[in-house]
Amino acid sequence: MKVKVFAASVLIFALLGMTGCSTEEAHEHVWDNGVVTEQPSCTEDGIKIYTCTGCNQTRQETIAAMGHATSAPVRENVSAATCTEGGSYDEVVYCLVCDAEISRETVEVTAAGHKPATAVRENEVEATCITPGSYDEVVYCSVCDEVLERTTVTGELGDHSWDEGEVEAERTLKTDGKIVYTCSVCHEEREETLPAGAYFADDFSLTDSGAWLYGYVNYKWEAPEDFTFVEATSNGTDAWIADGVEIKEGWINAGAMTTIGYTVTEDINVNVNLSFTGGTGLTKLALRVGIKNGDGAIYSNPSYTNGNTISLNQRYALNAGDTIYFIFSNEAGDVEGAYPNGDLSISLTPVKPVAQFSEDFLLTTGGAWKYGYVNYQWGASENFEFVEATSNGTDAWTADGVEIKAGWINASAMTTIAYTATEDMTVNVNLLFTGGTEQTKLALRVGIKNSEGALYSNPTFHGPNNNTTSLSQSYTLKAGDTIYFIFSNEASSVEGAYPNGQLEITLS
Repeated sequence: MKVKVFAASVLIFALLGMTGCSTEEAHEHVWDNGVVTEQPSCTEDGIKIYTCTGCNQTRQETIAAMGHATSAPVRENVSAATCTEGGSYDEVVYCLVCDAEISRETVEVTAAGHKPATAVRENEVEATCITPGSYDEVVYCSVCDEVLERTTVTGELGDHSWDEGEVEAERTLKTDGKIVYTCSVCHEEREETLPAGAYFADDFSLTDSGAWLYGYVNYKWEAPEDFTFVEATSNGTDAWIADGVEIKEGWINAGAMTTIGYTVTEDINVNVNLSFTGGTGLTKLALRVGIKNGDGAIYSNPSYTNGNTISLNQRYALNAGDTIYFIFSNEAGDVEGAYPNGDLSISLTPVKPVAQFSEDFLLTTGGAWKYGYVNYQWGASENFEFVEATSNGTDAWTADGVEIKAGWINASAMTTIAYTATEDMTVNVNLLFTGGTEQTKLALRVGIKNSEGALYSNPTFHGPNNNTTSLSQSYTLKAGDTIYFIFSNEASSVEGAYPNGQLEITLS
């Protein structure tokens, strides 16, 4: 019964609210804009209360829940994939307003796989002359550094490790020397020729200058001749010094007639190549070249050249005991900044023979040398008939009364050796015969025929002599010319006078 009374009361009040502010006088409510007393959330409704402006009666109104505002998905619980293993993460969506978790999904990530880096070399082994070089060519993963590939590459054998060499035969101005190098690894040896000659920079010594001379001269090349050489002194460090002179390996100054000389021990023709570079544009360096014999007499008028760069390329005929002097002086000594000093190269090299009888001797036909004999008459009724010898198949060329071997002849029947030039040339002929007995009288005649067979050089005649004959003379030959060296026995009627012996002919 109480329940029914309460329900009836609620109904009465509700009717009263609709019909008027009170039971005494009913009217229509005029509601204000309302006041929100409970804000709605994403999931809960809110409440808004309106009040009647006439009677202050209130009523409430429900404000619907807003619902979630979704954010962009974010990743959580990330387990990164590696090159070989997969990973995962949770893809989560939250509410932008209340941070409530709206959704969560686990995403699987496959393995990334290796990323090869550029190949690198490891474990390099340097090659030697007995062991080939090698290395490992390795490819790493650029992400995890795991070795993806390793290949051993083997190369070629390396070079020998040569030592500084040991001179086994010293070179001379005329003959080659020999230096032997030894490999420090396999001990193999190799030989190298030291070319004949004298080389200022290579031969320079601070203890013994040998055939080289260092110093200065006060000279006068005219009567009365004066040529006084003052030798420098080694300073024990890197140079030879004298008053105003300093000479080092490959270097000079040019004060006080700075002089470098070289003394030969045998007759020889040499090519001299000299170059000097130094000083400034103001430098005027003079070079004079003179030759003194073993008795101290100057017999060569000086060559002369000047400038701050000097070069010389010239041939000289030197006799045993001769000293060739290279004399440098400063022709601008009174000009400031003109003092010359710099790099110097001097080489003296033997003139290689154009032909040498003993070295070029052949037992087969061909070549420029001819062997045989002649019957000749030089005069108005010229007769010059050359009869070629025949190789006997062993060690000589033979003809009637003639035998010619390497470095040896007999001298009957106008024994003849000839040489044919293939180009225009001027040659120095050096000839030496030694043989026979004291009764021997060997005559030597020299004649030249052109390619058409005409004899155009009257013979040079040497003899009669005893058992030694020598010749040193220059001849101008044209291409096709043949120069004949004709030996005959001027004492053929004398018993025991038959000449045969050692012969050398050099054309240079």
